Amino acid sequence: MKHNFTVEEKHNKCRFDKYIADMINSCSRAQAKFLILNSMVSINGVKDNNCGKKLKTKDEIFLVFEDIPISLTPFKYDLNIIYEDNSLVVLDKPANLTVHPGAKENNETLANALISRFPNLSTISGSFRPGIVHRLDKDTSGLIIIAKNNETHINLKEQIIERSIKRSYLSITYGTPIPKIGQIVTKIAPMKNDPTKMHVTKNINGKLAITDYRVINSYENQQFALVECNLTTGRTHQIRVHMHYKRNPIIGDRKYAGYYNFNTNTVSNSLLAYKIKALNRQALHAYKIKFIHPVTKKQISCESPLEKSLADILHLMKKDIF
Repeated sequence: MKHNFTVEEKHNKCRFDKYIADMINSCSRAQAKFLILNSMVSINGVKDNNCGKKLKTKDEIFLVFEDIPISLTPFKYDLNIIYEDNSLVVLDKPANLTVHPGAKENNETLANALISRFPNLSTISGSFRPGIVHRLDKDTSGLIIIAKNNETHINLKEQIIERSIKRSYLSITYGTPIPKIGQIVTKIAPMKNDPTKMHVTKNINGKLAITDYRVINSYENQQFALVECNLTTGRTHQIRVHMHYKRNPIIGDRKYAGYYNFNTNTVSNSLLAYKIKALNRQALHAYKIKFIHPVTKKQISCESPLEKSLADILHLMKKDIF
């Protein structure tokens, strides 16, 4: 898909994203924002990611939307498919599986497995992220949506931008959050001394992050809790950072809960203490997702049971009686 436009006088000082939405039939404001942020639109030959930029008369706008060749090595992997049709797939990703290759050129990722299993996937997220609409951390298990074509991908991204996709997670935390039902609203940004780690900040460059949570059960005299977290925004490491900020970090989270310790003599089962200490992942599982199907316009709702290693830990815990 290619478009060329010359800004007319009547669109002088029009916002960039509004102009694209006005000029392309069936393109919403959110879709226009997605195209701009992903460097698919240029002004006078220069890529510009400023959605709010004011256009000037005679500005030349060029939009190109082309398939990008996929250059990954296929990786045979037994994918757990929860839902599939001609437009998309919902997968249940296990822990310890990276979503896409990084700087270390890992070829045993979900992305590599996807091209081995599916002949057609969306390409607009780049050649190393075929079909990937959103991501999960390597050590987080659960549901992830994969788009089979670019139109589906854009529609799902629009739903994410508009915050209409509902994503729910289960986490096992140190301590029991107070109050038991609440909302965490902060700004999140990378740490200066470690850009791979996020933190809560008041800096104007931080991005708004909103997490709603509720305690489902507490265990071992409130030393642990099973907490449902619902994302309004989807920032990097958001739930992990917010639970750390709440002083209830997620067990097994070596990046944000590595400092946290507990008295192994106070838990009801020594095996429980061993399992927590030996856990090689954070206890975070994307267990529910709801969205509107881009083609049928019907609501799709998928659920995934808590991953076994986490369910085993809960099974050993003594539930508190309120």
